[in-house]
Amino acid sequence: MSLTIADFLKASSTEASAHAGTPADTGLTVSGLTHQQKLPSATPYLSLTWSKKGKKFVVTDQTLVDILSVYGPVKQVIMGTGSRKTAIVEFERVKDAQVAKQALDDSGAVFHGKKFHVEPAMLRKAFEDECSFNRVPNYDSARRQVDPATFVPGLLVYNDFITPEQETLLLAELDKAEWKNDVRARQVQHFGYVFNYKTQKCDASTPLEDMPPFCRSLIDTMPPTFDGVPDQITANEYLPGQGISAHIDTHSAFTGSIGTLSLGHASVMEFRHPEDGRCETFLLEPRALYIMTGASRYQWTHCVHPRLFDVVDGAKVPRRRRVSITFRKVRHRSFHGKFSHCLSMQLQATPCTCAYPDQCDSQQYTEATTSTEKMSPTEIEQRYVHDFYETIAEHFSSTRHSPWPRVEAFVRGLPLGTLVADIGRTLRTLILLVKICKSRDLNVLVLDALVVPLRSNAFDVALSIAVLHHLSTLAHRLQAVKEVLRVLRVGGQGLIYAWAQEQTQGELDSLVRMSGNAVVNESYYDQDNWAIRFTKTSDI
Repeated sequence: MSLTIADFLKASSTEASAHAGTPADTGLTVSGLTHQQKLPSATPYLSLTWSKKGKKFVVTDQTLVDILSVYGPVKQVIMGTGSRKTAIVEFERVKDAQVAKQALDDSGAVFHGKKFHVEPAMLRKAFEDECSFNRVPNYDSARRQVDPATFVPGLLVYNDFITPEQETLLLAELDKAEWKNDVRARQVQHFGYVFNYKTQKCDASTPLEDMPPFCRSLIDTMPPTFDGVPDQITANEYLPGQGISAHIDTHSAFTGSIGTLSLGHASVMEFRHPEDGRCETFLLEPRALYIMTGASRYQWTHCVHPRLFDVVDGAKVPRRRRVSITFRKVRHRSFHGKFSHCLSMQLQATPCTCAYPDQCDSQQYTEATTSTEKMSPTEIEQRYVHDFYETIAEHFSSTRHSPWPRVEAFVRGLPLGTLVADIGRTLRTLILLVKICKSRDLNVLVLDALVVPLRSNAFDVALSIAVLHHLSTLAHRLQAVKEVLRVLRVGGQGLIYAWAQEQTQGELDSLVRMSGNAVVNESYYDQDNWAIRFTKTSDI
């Protein structure tokens, strides 16, 4: 196909385009990368323009060859059409074009009385390709020899985690199943639980059928550095030009480790620090396992830019098909009671109490968030707690005749005159229980544990015994703990018990810490319950 003037760009226009297409140098430090604001590379093409004025000298392709061939062999001359006084001259060697340009600039570029303007030119397509290349940061393979945690704290890499034969078998197993277009940018498969891309979480109440053997074998070989045993796997297929946007896996949805096994072709992944913008890149090599823990899991964003190629050691490396297998452990509770299939539908995961609150969705539960969320009983609470206790109200007291020893010992050990609030979530309809208390001359009132009608900062001690596990959402549980703290004076002590069968170890600790104004004194297991004793440190 023959070329025309329209297929070329002059140096002046390419320089402008290069700077228009890429931002000016902002001084941003990009470790492991080189963003080069380069002018067009060396080119064998020169663009010549001349004025109509001057002596009557007809400029033809042959006259240009005669003038310029003294600097080196001319391969071709492309003349402008119509009245355009322009031409593109192609030399056989780049250095000859450079010599010609310099000589013409030095001499003034005047021939037979006509003034010529000379500048380098590039094929438009070649320039666009070069601009595209220059926009891609370069990955320096020497970084492979350095511990990745040096650049991104908590990032672990296990090269050659599987053999090439195992890689082939894994790809074959995945390709036997159906790749789903659940995500616009790539194709996916889910195992264990379906990952919901709208909520960025998994529904722990709807597990998928048993994981296939190849998933189970991978889980069994997971390094001990992974936090727990993975129970959710997502396979992603990335074709050339596909990627995944920058993100942090939802804190409240999964535990402290995210693992990714890379299969097929290599690709560059980018990590970025949310505060200073620092950027680090890593080459996701075939058969390598990457585990994000600590800051790499909870604080830094990670992404794979959608490109057709990467740049490694200054060379263009076209992408090919890559498959990643991501391992997560869902934060959820195990239920074994009569109503477990119902309760699990609304109970949320154990809250995250990581050291990165700015990126943590669990720790974004502010007072404003809680106050705007509906605090009335959920359908689960109404049906399986309120209605159930109304049924057993008449004989409830007769079956609760012995106080738990450690709770009794705690209360009896308090100094005489200690003001104690025993806060339960007594149901509005359980008037029978209130009557029983009244018959024993006990001070009692019907209240809601989420909105306790007691004065703030008034009590020395507050108790919540076997109540919290009746609440079916994180917001309700957190609000109940905050109410216990609200009625306490600074320095006052709280004691909470929750049924262990519907509670994970450490959840009470997390709820107290999330409240933001207490320290944990003791956390223990007693009478089939998890228990926690804490002290209020400030009045928020």
